[in-house]
Amino acid sequence: MGEMMVNIKNYFRKNGLFYGFTGTPLFDENKIKGRINEKSEVINTTEKLFGPLLHQYTIDEAIADGNVLGFNVDYLNTGEFKSYDDLRDQLIDIFIKRDPEKPKYEIERQVRIFSEIEVEENAVKEDLLVYQDKLHIPRVVTEILDRWESQSQCGQFNSILTVAYRNRAISYYREFKKQIATKFAYTGKEPNIAITFTFASESDTENVSIDVITEIFEDYEAFTGIKFIVGDKKTGEDAYFEDIIERTTRGGSGINPKNIDIVIVADQLLTGYDSKRLNTLYVDRHLELQSLIQAYSRTNRVFGSTKEFGTVINFQYPRITEDTV
Repeated sequence: MGEMMVNIKNYFRKNGLFYGFTGTPLFDENKIKGRINEKSEVINTTEKLFGPLLHQYTIDEAIADGNVLGFNVDYLNTGEFKSYDDLRDQLIDIFIKRDPEKPKYEIERQVRIFSEIEVEENAVKEDLLVYQDKLHIPRVVTEILDRWESQSQCGQFNSILTVAYRNRAISYYREFKKQIATKFAYTGKEPNIAITFTFASESDTENVSIDVITEIFEDYEAFTGIKFIVGDKKTGEDAYFEDIIERTTRGGSGINPKNIDIVIVADQLLTGYDSKRLNTLYVDRHLELQSLIQAYSRTNRVFGSTKEFGTVINFQYPRITEDTV
């Protein structure tokens, strides 16, 4: 953090007056690694880099002023557990077996007064609440596709689905293709799906195979008419990414059949990407602090009366995620 700022300060050391502007200031709690200066101090916050705060304009003020929209945030259980009472019953059974000397009624009383977030936290510790991709990914895709037409206002707006890593993004991509082929067969109204991630270097151990990238490019060509070639400097991965940014900004396929309705990402497009036509963020991963604020804020750009708020739908650990948010 701050390498460029250090170079600038060193160059203008005698006659410099510096002001820093940021949308998401970093504090100690953000746990950024930072750098060590010449005084052996760790520079890991915005204040340490730029100096004392002069003024702040917070997101709630911006919402109140109408400069950005508010958020409608949902936390969904996609079927990994039946109910919180059912999880409580399972926890009671585990605790009784673990501590047979303790009176059963004490264990039951202890667990029954757990809040829902405490139930989730204990269920995670006991491996009762696990998100297995084989079951979880199809459920999430079904949830998204079932509400796609209404959520996108018939393709006028589009959305981002963010997941934790590239291979998972690819698994989602293929599940979308599978379900779209079934759900929207013969309707002519299927959503256009795209995927983007940081295309790895040759030394990356998680490098995506050429066959997978070729598959993605061919699918993309099918609805855009644009051919991209793996590894090509002009029409390869970089050009593909730039086209996704441009096409997603225009809105969904209800505006133009060559536009993108849902783009699947790991980390790309979650910071610095602004589109008034993006109204929904689907989250199937852990986000917190600056990463959460930056990702959620992709959805809240003002766009007329038809866009009332930015919608965020979380698909993991409903109460734990709600507490984090």
